[in-house]
Amino acid sequence: MYRLSFPKAITKILISRFNINFSWDKGRLPKEFLRGDKKLLVAIVRAFLIDEGHIHSLSVKFSSNNLKLLYGLESICLKLGYESLGIRNCKSCYVLSLSTKSFLNICNDIMSISPLPIPKKQKRLELGLKLLKKRYIHFDVGKEIINLLRVKPMTVTQLCEKIVARRNNIDNHLNRLKREKIVTVCSRKARGSGGAFIWKLADQK
Repeated sequence: MYRLSFPKAITKILISRFNINFSWDKGRLPKEFLRGDKKLLVAIVRAFLIDEGHIHSLSVKFSSNNLKLLYGLESICLKLGYESLGIRNCKSCYVLSLSTKSFLNICNDIMSISPLPIPKKQKRLELGLKLLKKRYIHFDVGKEIINLLRVKPMTVTQLCEKIVARRNNIDNHLNRLKREKIVTVCSRKARGSGGAFIWKLADQK
C-alpha cells in the first residue's frame, strides 16, 4: 500500500484546536464540524463511506468499534436530511444504517464532490442508481443466473451488476437453485478482497 505521512506538529495543532483524541476508541468528530456548510458535511460522510462504509443494493451502512464516533456521523447524516435506521451492536462492531429512501440523495451529494476513489464502491453506487430506475424485473431471474454462471463462476455482487437486481433477490434465487442442486459455492475470495462466496453451476468441473 501507499502511505502519506504528516508531521506530528499538525496532529498536535488539530488536537489543541478541536480538543479531540485520534486514538481508535476515543476519536470524535469535532462539534465545530456540525456547523459546517453542506459541502463539508457531505465530504465527511464521503470520507466515512470510503473507509468504513458498505453499499449493497440501496443500503448504505457504516461500521466502527467507536460508538460515539458513529453517533457523531449520525448527527451529520440527519442534518443532511438522510433518514437513519439507528445504530446497532453487531458483536464485532457497531453499525449505523441509513434508510434506502435516502439513497438517491446520498448518491447525488457524494457525486457532487467527485466519484469514490475505490472502483468497487463507486460501481455499487452506480448499481444503486440503476436499481432505482429499474423498479420491476420482467424476466426469469433464476434462468438469467444459470445463463451467467454457465459462462463463468461469479459472486453475488457480480450477478447483481450483470442482472441489475437487488442483492436479496439474487440471494433468494441462489438459495432456491442450491436447494434444487443446480448451483453450488465453489470457492471464496480472500478476506482482503471481501471474502465473498463464488457460485458456479453444480455440474461444472
